[in-house]
Amino acid sequence: MDNVSIHLFAHVLFSPNLCGKFSLKLLNSFDLKSQKWKNELKNFNHFDNFHGCLMTFYVEFGINFYYDDYKPTSSLEFKLGDDIKLRGLTHEIVKKLTKDLNITGHYTVGDRNLGEFLSGSKNFIGYNEIASHFYSVGFTGIYTAVHNSHLGYTMEYYYLVTQNDMYTNYEKLLMPFDLTTWILLSVTISLAFGIIFVSFKFPKWLQILIHGAGIKDPAFKTLGVIFGIAQLKLPQKTVNRFVLGLFLWFCLMFRTCYQSMLFEFMTSDMRKPLPASIDDLREMNYTIVLLKTYFNFLEKTNEDIINVREKPNFIRNNFNEIFDLYKKSLKEDNEQKYAFLVNEFFHAQLNSTFKNSLPIMHNEKLQQMVGYMTNKNMLMQSKFDELLEKLIPSGIIKHYSGYGKWFIYRPVDFEVKDPRRILSMTDLEFGFVIWLVSLSLPIICFLIEISIGFYIKIKTSIKMFITTRIVEIILDKLIQNLNGKW
Repeated sequence: MDNVSIHLFAHVLFSPNLCGKFSLKLLNSFDLKSQKWKNELKNFNHFDNFHGCLMTFYVEFGINFYYDDYKPTSSLEFKLGDDIKLRGLTHEIVKKLTKDLNITGHYTVGDRNLGEFLSGSKNFIGYNEIASHFYSVGFTGIYTAVHNSHLGYTMEYYYLVTQNDMYTNYEKLLMPFDLTTWILLSVTISLAFGIIFVSFKFPKWLQILIHGAGIKDPAFKTLGVIFGIAQLKLPQKTVNRFVLGLFLWFCLMFRTCYQSMLFEFMTSDMRKPLPASIDDLREMNYTIVLLKTYFNFLEKTNEDIINVREKPNFIRNNFNEIFDLYKKSLKEDNEQKYAFLVNEFFHAQLNSTFKNSLPIMHNEKLQQMVGYMTNKNMLMQSKFDELLEKLIPSGIIKHYSGYGKWFIYRPVDFEVKDPRRILSMTDLEFGFVIWLVSLSLPIICFLIEISIGFYIKIKTSIKMFITTRIVEIILDKLIQNLNGKW
């Protein structure tokens, strides 16, 4: 690969001519110079086609299933050696799955005890040599186990776990508004105080025009408006009263928003959001967790499917819905095996000196999970329970059970969001717009008043100058005439 790009891969289990063997598929490349992705990254989902790969379907049956023809859950008609003939719902589901998803089906039956089946029983001699993937079709839930040439699935996954700390009470003081809103508020208030302090350098008549007649301590009164202190003395000028009224409304709106949001934040325990860029990641403490064996169980099980033995007519009337459940679970289970291998991506992130904020890529199916190839001895097996428990508050996994190291991922459509409901400029821009638009009229009137005042003063000065000059000329003439007579 070239040195100017970071490449994002998928780990492919089912592909043409490589059934049951993992291979890498290039999804996208990130150009470090232009800081852009080469292609638009879309949801990578090719599991509508398993490319004819072999899959072994484990058919559950028991003594009640075998001899009870009344219940439609009876699945096995007879078994003589390796000759297996299916019937009923199991047969229809497997037949439709293999056709719709392009799967080469292989069937095996035995005791309903899945643990005994996986550990190897006399009924499954030769299973390891035949099956490259295993899938269970039954009515007590859908169990899935993936393996290579052995029954154990040994691929290693690495999790990047961040320390998702709580917000402190001091941090919550600034949380109600976003940075843009705080900047605009600061500029607005600073502008108000700036005009007041600069006006002290103006002539007295101009100060009265700006502050209003009889208004003392205008800066203190402006501060009082911000904190909601009642104003007993208002300017007499219409323009000044209008401007003050607008400023009162402006401060009331933002002060009310701030107080209500601050109360909500102070009474809530909220965690900081997960990192969204490389700069965020570098500033946080994180742990890389290694998980060697992967077992996946469905997060939700359809209660009607669980109790289907007690509802014989339910299957006949709802076959399509039941089949869609199996098909969806089979596809999503294998999509979850597609953990993105971002080896080069994370090496460039953690070892480079780039200052730009490269985006952290999250798998569509394994939210917050990254395949990070590093020292395999980083984490001992004995630390699994302790570290996997920490994944729950960090937001990576939703549930963890120490028994069997089973865990459940968040839903596919889950998105990591900032827990704060921050008021941004999108929410508050109307306040600034009304404030600025409404100020245009008094500002124009204010400028007209200042212009008229300057005009009157200049006109008076010119008139006095002309009058004085005329008087001086007349006096000079009189003096000259008087001197001539003398």
